[in-house]
Formats: sequence, structure tokens, C-alpha cells
Amino acid sequence: MAKIVTIGLVVIMLVVGFVVGLMAGPFILPQNASSTDTVWAHIQDTGVISVGTDPTWPPYQMLDDTGEIVGFEVDIANECAERLGLTIEW
Repeated sequence: MAKIVTIGLVVIMLVVGFVVGLMAGPFILPQNASSTDTVWAHIQDTGVISVGTDPTWPPYQMLDDTGEIVGFEVDIANECAERLGLTIEW
């Protein structure tokens, strides 16, 4: 009987913890939509977008013989930057 009560209490505590965690999310996470707007405004003002990558995943990204980052994802990033009129900073 004591084992059933203990298991029941553990289940109730887990459910309460889960619900409290779900309800606390909006209070913990910042709700600042303007931060996205500021980042985009900064990119438009400077005309430069910074891209970080790990060039050890061929054919997606890798270093060529001259040490330049090349690959499929690099081509996509370059095309996106060209269409947006931006310069990429690797």
C-alpha cells in the first residue's frame, strides 16, 4: 500500500513540475520582438552578414587547397547574400 502511495505522489509531483515548467516559459523567456528587427536593421545598415561554419563536413562545407571555405552550403549562403545585396563575412 505504501508503495502505491509513493508512486502516486511521484507521478503527481512530476505532473505538477511539468505544468509549472510549461506555465513559467513565457515569464522566463524574453518577449522582445524588436530584437529581430534590430538585427535585420543592422544587417541592412552595414550590408554585411556574418556566417559561422565548421568546414569539416564535405561536401556541405570544407576548406580548399588555398584555405578558402567552399561547398554546397557556402554556395547557398553566397547566393542568398547576392540576392539580398549583402556581403558575407566568414
